[in-house]
Order: sequence, then structure tokens, then C-alpha cells
Amino acid sequence: MSGTATATRLSSHSERRHADLRASAWFAGGSLLAGVAAVGLGTFAAAAVVAVALMVLTAMRPVVAVYVYLATLPFLAGIDRDRLLPFVRPNEALLVLLLTPEAYLPLRAVAAQFHASAEGSAAADSIFEILDTPLPRQASPPAPVPDLRSATIRLDGVTVAYPGRSRPALAQLSLSISPGELVMLTGPSGAGKTTLLQLLLRFTEPASGTIRVGGSGLAAVPVEAWRAQIAWVPQQPRLFAGSVADNIALGQPGASRAAIEHAAGLAGAAAFIEAFPRGYDTPLGERAAELSAGQRQQLALARAFLRDAPLLLLDEPTAHLAPAAAAAIDGVIRGPMAGRTIIVATHRLPGDTGATQVITLGGRLAESASRPAGARVMAAGS
Repeated sequence: MSGTATATRLSSHSERRHADLRASAWFAGGSLLAGVAAVGLGTFAAAAVVAVALMVLTAMRPVVAVYVYLATLPFLAGIDRDRLLPFVRPNEALLVLLLTPEAYLPLRAVAAQFHASAEGSAAADSIFEILDTPLPRQASPPAPVPDLRSATIRLDGVTVAYPGRSRPALAQLSLSISPGELVMLTGPSGAGKTTLLQLLLRFTEPASGTIRVGGSGLAAVPVEAWRAQIAWVPQQPRLFAGSVADNIALGQPGASRAAIEHAAGLAGAAAFIEAFPRGYDTPLGERAAELSAGQRQQLALARAFLRDAPLLLLDEPTAHLAPAAAAAIDGVIRGPMAGRTIIVATHRLPGDTGATQVITLGGRLAESASRPAGARVMAAGS
């Protein structure tokens, strides 16, 4: 959807919100006016005033106004206009007690609508921030798309800085990743593990330094063609309203049911999916809130495995999994996924990962007990 169409929809939504606020305010004022009229008029006339006032001020349908008229008669019949003040009879006090909450109900509705409008404004700000984000720079003419099954990824002196932060997320990072390597990125929170993955996804651009893949500078490679060779599992995967199978198939639209089930098995998700009454056809709500964090992570992994891309980027893939499930995923990475270039950002580094390279961001080497045998180990400052 274009930015103009989105702005039009948001403007229309805002106008409806303001209309609701005006209607609620008129309803509150009309209720008070109708109450005043009820004191000075007879029972039947007062009931008619209440019904007509509400119908005019709140666009109430006539059939509802008739219902209000009939419902108001029993209450207004007990009003003694001559003795309303300073003495109040029990039936009059009961009438006041019954009508007072209704008089304040529109005011509460105004507050609720105002709160909803504030949330909508905040959401609109976030939407426009995304729409206003410039697309990655694209060189002209574009460079040939490298084949990640055979191309080496090289970073040379790459620095990434975010606005508002005193220190760069990555500083002068240089590394080389050969095809088919299993690379572990370690380091404390904020060391730049996710930032490095975002660089490779072209979600962010380096402030300085270069990234080359094969013989091409990454900045000159068409974004869509580059990302077509990547499967990515973020820290907080996004699932959508739809069936379990539909969510997995987002990794490879048009995939067969057999391929979907195979990917779910690799991710360790088959057991809990098949326990659902409708299995892979089980509908999920927005963001799959009915699933645990670990189950959502496993569905995201199944989606990535189904994609079968030559470059697999995993950001804390086992953070929400039980130890047994985490060990199973580690086994899949070393086994069925072997042969692809796999980059895993993780806080915990298993002793036997099969990694060919361990990169510790933050300037400190990993402890020797955690270094996989035969892996190249390097520290990178950030």
C-alpha cells in the first residue's frame, strides 16, 4: 500500500474517532438537558423529551427512541416536581441513583475514546517512520548477483553507528566467511551480533568500510535478488493469522505438504503440531499468542529450513527452547543443514557445535573450554 493511501486511511480513522468523541460529548450534554426537562414537565412529556433528545443528539434510530420512551415512563412517574427540593422522597432518590451512572457513562466513553486515539496516533507515528525510511542505496548499474553457494563473504573495516548512541555498534570489523562454513557469533548483549546479521540482510548499511561477496560489493547487488538466497530467523519471529502449515510455507510459497512436514520435523515442531486436533491445519491467531515462545521459535526455524537457502542466519535460535530441544536444533545445524553457510548469533556456545569459526564480538576471546575443536577463534572489538 502506498504512503498516500495509508495516510488517507489513517485520516479517515482519525475523523471517525473525533466523530465518536463528539457524539459521546453530545450524549452527555443531552442526558443532562433531558434530566432538567424532566423536572419541569409532566411524566409523559418528560419521557418524550428524553427519547427525542437522545435521538437527535446521538443519531439514535426512531425504534430505539420509542423503546427509551417506554422504559423512561416508570421512572419519571415517581417525580414530584413541587417537592423535588429541598426534600427528596425515596422514589426520587432511587431515580437519581439509577440515572447517575448512565449520566457519567458517556463521559467514561469519552475518556476511553481519547485513550484509543492516543494509541492510534502513536501507531501512526511508527507507520510513517517506516514509510519514510529510505531504501538501501542501489548502485547503477547493479553488480552481478553472487552465488552464495560458492562466494566468500568479506568485511573490511566495517563500522556501524546508530543515531543517539555514543559508541558504534560495530567498529572496524574485518572478517571472512567461506562457503559452507558454520560460524558462531558470541559476545555480551549489545556487542553487535544482531547488527552484523542486519548488515548481511541489508537492513542497515555501514557508516564506513566495505562488504564484498565474491567479486561484487554488496551495496551494488540488487536487494531482492540478494535476499532471495537468505533464510533468517530473528530473535522474536513473527507469525501471522492463518494455519500452522501456512505459517511454515511462508518460507517457500507453494511448497508441498510433505516438504512442510519434513521441515517441521527438522525443527522439532512435528510433535506438538500433530498433537493439535487439526494438526497442520490448526488456525493460529495474530502473532500466534496461543503458542509458547519456544513453539513459535520452532515454527520460525521450520520456515527457514523449508526455504533451503544457501545462507542461513539464526539470531539466538535456541534461546526459548528446553535443553533437549536446543540440542536437537544444534544437531540439525550440524547434520541436515550442513553444506550451507550458517551464521548463528548466540549467548551460549555449546562445547560441540561443529563450528568452523567462532567470532567473539566485544573484544574478548571465548573461554578455551567453550571453543569447538578445530574452529578458528577470533575476537573483534565493538
